[in-house]
Amino acid sequence: MDFSGFFDLNVLPNGSNIEKLSKIWFERGYRTIAINQILNLSAGLSNKTKKGEKQDICIPKPLDCKLPPDLAGKINILNRLTIKISEVSHFSKVFQAKSSAVKQYHLVAVIPDNIPCLKQAINTNEVDIIAVDCRSKPQWSLTKKHYNLLIEQHKYFEICYSPAIRDSTTFNNTIFMSQLLNTIGKSKNVILSSETSDTSILRTPYEVIYLSLIFGLNENKARYCLTSEPSNVICRALKRQIGKSSFTIEHV
Repeated sequence: MDFSGFFDLNVLPNGSNIEKLSKIWFERGYRTIAINQILNLSAGLSNKTKKGEKQDICIPKPLDCKLPPDLAGKINILNRLTIKISEVSHFSKVFQAKSSAVKQYHLVAVIPDNIPCLKQAINTNEVDIIAVDCRSKPQWSLTKKHYNLLIEQHKYFEICYSPAIRDSTTFNNTIFMSQLLNTIGKSKNVILSSETSDTSILRTPYEVIYLSLIFGLNENKARYCLTSEPSNVICRALKRQIGKSSFTIEHV
């Protein structure tokens, strides 16, 4: 696979035709996309069980992401799973099962609800992306120590622009979080994604770069968050999946 050009690692399927989505994203200027399936453990899993009772977590299988013949070799489609987690105990239930469907995904992201979950996400090898849900202010405070640890573990924060376009409160929260990442860590290890399947909300890479100026990023940094950094996320995920084999991804 040729991982060059612009990336969008958070495309929501929402019942849409994936072949049609891939064609639209390609026409808008993207060359690698990830179809994102979301598992919300914050809403549907209780820690209160009877003695000896086990709670099974139903992890969805990756969607079949086929390319239309005319796009073969022109755009890459990956599978991504994003898990919203509110309890540290959820990590072992999700990631330690040998038959876990998580292993079938190219990319794995976590939306942590609190500071213990943020710490655990950073320290869990199977997690590639720490996704920030700006629909409400995060219930955790980011410190330089957390940020440096994330960089050491070669993981990445994700900021999404489509929720900010839809809602003014989310827009303000996105600006706040983007500027916080810039203040604490100079926006290192940050990727920008759409988090949408709505083509009316989808922006071209150059429109995202322009929008990112409002978020506190300069043009070069915004471009980096749409090209090199997402490529680095994929590189990390590949290394995690195949072990310590040596390989490189070239940026064209």
